[in-house]
Amino acid sequence: MTIRRATALLLVAPMLGGTLACHAQDGAGAIASMNEVQLAITLSAAAEATARKTPLAIDRFTVLKGSSYEVNDKAMIFRYDVRADVDKDALKAHAIRANCASPRLSAMFGRGIRARHVFTTPGGLLEVPVTQADCKTADKLPAPALPPGRVRPATAEPPGTSRI
Repeated sequence: MTIRRATALLLVAPMLGGTLACHAQDGAGAIASMNEVQLAITLSAAAEATARKTPLAIDRFTVLKGSSYEVNDKAMIFRYDVRADVDKDALKAHAIRANCASPRLSAMFGRGIRARHVFTTPGGLLEVPVTQADCKTADKLPAPALPPGRVRPATAEPPGTSRI
């Protein structure tokens, strides 16, 4: 079975955004105004808080196994186990849309931080990086098709971040 879109990122981006909000009083604005040391401490704490929630079943195929922040690489790392084949292009497009739709993650990208989503799949290891440069083209990416019989729920969340 092939996963046509990455439902894993539907939960992780909002979850990380909420975690960042706990560590940064006004979210995106606070991230933008932090010095490098404060930013590193905040992102390390957010990654640790997210990691404490793992393993977390994202959907019937995907489990978030952990998260970490690499200070020297300025990268938030999310690790997943996926029990199905993955369409890499669809996964990358979805990751970009979902991550760039989050104001807190966008603020993080604006500070030079990148996200790395690492998937262990039946076909091997798959890494999907997301950076500020990707956000500049996020609105040009094709929207994922919903499986037959599914309708997108009406939510107040930005497109690409709604939970399915």
